Amino acid sequence: MSSTSTKPKVSIIIPSWTGEVSRPMRSIEQQTFRDYEVDVVQRISPLAHARNLGAQRARAEILLLMDDDIILGHEHVLQKMVDLLESDEQIGIVGVPRQLPVEASRFQHTLARQVPRFLDPVVSDNLVSNPPLDRHGSTAVCGGFCAFRRTVFEEVGGFDENLLSGDDTEFFYRVRRRGYNLVMAANCWLYHDPPASMKELVNLCYPVWVRLLLVPWQATQGCSHLA
Repeated sequence: MSSTSTKPKVSIIIPSWTGEVSRPMRSIEQQTFRDYEVDVVQRISPLAHARNLGAQRARAEILLLMDDDIILGHEHVLQKMVDLLESDEQIGIVGVPRQLPVEASRFQHTLARQVPRFLDPVVSDNLVSNPPLDRHGSTAVCGGFCAFRRTVFEEVGGFDENLLSGDDTEFFYRVRRRGYNLVMAANCWLYHDPPASMKELVNLCYPVWVRLLLVPWQATQGCSHLA
């Protein structure tokens, strides 16, 4: 984390169990936007707790979450996200589309074509992508890389640490319910590896499947994690 006495404009929060963050750091250091601090939140679980802890320690008014395996698409990504977030107070969260790395395997290409949420089209204009409040659905914004104002984060109460998975989806829902828009930044993208094998895919999706199976049961018990 930056040791300068003046507050940065952006606090970049990187939850990482291992602390190996060379991949995102190379991308960050190549950005034209320089007014930031970086905090690696290491060996903290669940992920929602790591994200909340990073937000608590952050000094900036704009918080940016970044997974430890993200690579930014070009050197202007951060600047464009900050400019977009500051352009409209009704924008609650800004994200960017996901693309496959050049070195992605045949399995990863097949997976990205057949499974939603691993690949997004790059947009030429800023695109509102709000999760529906009256039915099942999602936003193209991903919790692995998104920016929001501290005031919005505090208004909705941060991430729900009772959730072992899906904390970003539930956070996005509460932000939208407050009337804010979730927006994909134009002409920006990131590179992120889908699972490289069937075993990795099962390990990634298992908590989600369990959560989906528990939802009907929780409803019958009169309990729910949704705020």
